[in-house]
Amino acid sequence: MTPKVFIHIGINKTGTSSIQHHFKINRDTFASANIHYPKIGLDDAAHHSLLNWARYPQKFESDIHRLVETSRIYETTIISSEALVDLESPETIIDFFDGFDVRVIVYLRDPVRHAISWWQQDIQMGRSFVDMQSYLCQKRMSFLGLLDRWERAAGAGNVDVRLYDRSALPDGNVLKDFLEVTGVKDTSGQSWLPWENNPSISGNLLFLKLIYNSLSLPHACSQAMIAGLTDATKLKSEFRIRPFVSPSLANRTHALFRDELMEIKTRFGLVVPVSSAVTGVPVPDLATLASDVSLLAAKFDERKLPLLELLKYMQFK
Repeated sequence: MTPKVFIHIGINKTGTSSIQHHFKINRDTFASANIHYPKIGLDDAAHHSLLNWARYPQKFESDIHRLVETSRIYETTIISSEALVDLESPETIIDFFDGFDVRVIVYLRDPVRHAISWWQQDIQMGRSFVDMQSYLCQKRMSFLGLLDRWERAAGAGNVDVRLYDRSALPDGNVLKDFLEVTGVKDTSGQSWLPWENNPSISGNLLFLKLIYNSLSLPHACSQAMIAGLTDATKLKSEFRIRPFVSPSLANRTHALFRDELMEIKTRFGLVVPVSSAVTGVPVPDLATLASDVSLLAAKFDERKLPLLELLKYMQFK
């Protein structure tokens, strides 16, 4: 039987972390059912290393050889990394798996909600301090360009384009959809994570991190910062409810994608919805800023977290 390999390329902010951590914690369970989630190439729970392997195959020839030869043992191999969307020549990674039945899986979502989630992540995990309006008026990814590259590499019909939208997913769950499309949903003995792997911060928590980034304070990307922000989302629902996007701003984002969404509908039969606005919390929420700062200051002081330095700097604490 020809071994199968599914290459899951994201896109980012479509539940990739939940999928990857599920396969990581169930690696042995899946292996016993002839399903391979390779340990080689993993960066935490995802195969982010494969981006560099595909860019510099001669440099990583031995790693690639071990990955491929190990995968030949199994009926199904699953590779997952949203970093692969940055690969300009996907033919290289397709060529790794010569002799395999290669399928590419990609989830697309409403470009307005994708852009706002991307903005949140860039502030939360990095050093960005771009305001929402500027961010949502720039196109950072062409959905159609991404599909074109991978379809040229994998062949027509070998790219499964799916919709990341609660109404289109079984029980509103992207992991369940992924397990179904890869044919592994009935594998017995799977463990299920009881938490969200990658919650996005919002409201005044997001606003304070944006200010922190703008001041070039030293711990913007530290593990302590990221863990502290994740923990702080539990303090108040508004710290994790998505930000508000006005109709006028949503329409500007939609305009960037309108033509290619029509082409995707024609070629792939996928209708990607577009929000006319996003109901959510303002960033910042001036009405609750003072009380939110007090709430967060107590939490950050208790845990000695880096964002406390911002509150001291701004004389909030």
